[in-house]
Amino acid sequence: MRCACFALQVWQRVMPGSAEERSHLTGRPVRLGRMEQPPQHRYWVNPEKARYYQVHLDRDLLGDWTLRTVWGGLGSRLGRMHCTGVASYEDGIEQVQAIAKRRAQRGYRCQDRGE
Repeated sequence: MRCACFALQVWQRVMPGSAEERSHLTGRPVRLGRMEQPPQHRYWVNPEKARYYQVHLDRDLLGDWTLRTVWGGLGSRLGRMHCTGVASYEDGIEQVQAIAKRRAQRGYRCQDRGE
């Protein structure tokens, strides 16, 4: 969240003026207020296979919701990441729930990492 706030401050310095004046640059209204819904972060571990899986549902710098999945081996620096745009927060939550169901079927256990 800190990076997004910093990027927004830089954007405001580079592009002075009101949000309405800047909205013509992106073709959509600029949302500068607080997020209506909290971002979602989930973390699963499969100890038998020494694998992990993470899901992050956050807003990007343009205010759109993005679902980011990260997976790899425990104790390894190797892994992969995939970002997908979602239509709304509710659609993102549905996708996170579907991923949680799939992870449980494959032997992963949800863990709280304190994020």
